[in-house]
Amino acid sequence: MIDGDRYSLPVTAAIALAFGAVLGAAGSVGVALAWTEPYWVPEPILILVIYVLLGNRERIKEKAFATALGAAAAVVVAIIAPPPWILTMLAVLALVLGVMQRATYWRMYALYTFALVVYLAAPDDVAFEAEERGFQILAGIALLIIGLAILHTVGTRLARRYPQPELASRAASA
Repeated sequence: MIDGDRYSLPVTAAIALAFGAVLGAAGSVGVALAWTEPYWVPEPILILVIYVLLGNRERIKEKAFATALGAAAAVVVAIIAPPPWILTMLAVLALVLGVMQRATYWRMYALYTFALVVYLAAPDDVAFEAEERGFQILAGIALLIIGLAILHTVGTRLARRYPQPELASRAASA
């Protein structure tokens, strides 16, 4: 048995439809801007919503910082312009180090972003790839933050309008 909120089937269906609409809208932002891989916009929303559901909201700030850091590191590598085999070795090394950094989320995700950008980019397009992927991921994070702000405002209003004493006493004891 898992502790947590239980919702009726209609409420669960409405949540799933709203979540799907948000992911679809985020993907359409990338399509509307003619990005070659528009799925990078909804990807952070999907991952970070899972973190919110698990109670790890600090990961949103860490992911934004790590994405910017990983993309910036890829730009530095692009300026140096090493040969393709060195780019591949750097990407593999960053990925291995990222897997080893699981305890420190921002380091792990910065290394993951760096590895992904360097590995997926054509040899002469690392800077472009870093800018585009970094911006797309950060756009997804910004959309998520806006959505969470709206959700928080609506949730606070509903909590004041329809208080639930059993939840208030549980929150006070926690």
